Amino acid sequence: MATKFIFGWSAVRLLGLVAVIGAAPAFYGTMHAEFAGERPTWSFVITILGFCALGIPLVLSMQFVNRFSGSKWLRPSWSSSPLDLRQPLQSFHYGGWLFIALGLSVAAYTAWIGSNNLLFVFPLLIGTGTLIGVRLSMLMFRSKLLEPGDNDDAA
Repeated sequence: MATKFIFGWSAVRLLGLVAVIGAAPAFYGTMHAEFAGERPTWSFVITILGFCALGIPLVLSMQFVNRFSGSKWLRPSWSSSPLDLRQPLQSFHYGGWLFIALGLSVAAYTAWIGSNNLLFVFPLLIGTGTLIGVRLSMLMFRSKLLEPGDNDDAA
């Protein structure tokens, strides 16, 4: 049974996104020197995307056989708890969107301050790779996913 809040998990998730967006200047301030003057190469882009996209199914394959994992997994949803350890797709899905929000907000902050630093590419790649990994996992573990209309108490 899913935990319900007064405002719901959608509000909690949106609040997290707002917090990450607000953290863009701090993230830029901490990390900008690491990427100063750097231009991402295609090998960098493919490596980060591939590591995330393939790493998520690898981790979830361990959850697939974990007896403490839910017997069925809910499809990623903004109204589900990202903190439910029995539903690992939820936390990876939310984490992917957090990284994308961070990347976009750092890109906006970078443009606002007139910098040409490409630091924002890194969180965007992590977020995109994570969401690709979630989609791959949904294909790989479709037998574990609840179908629309199924009773979610089985999870």
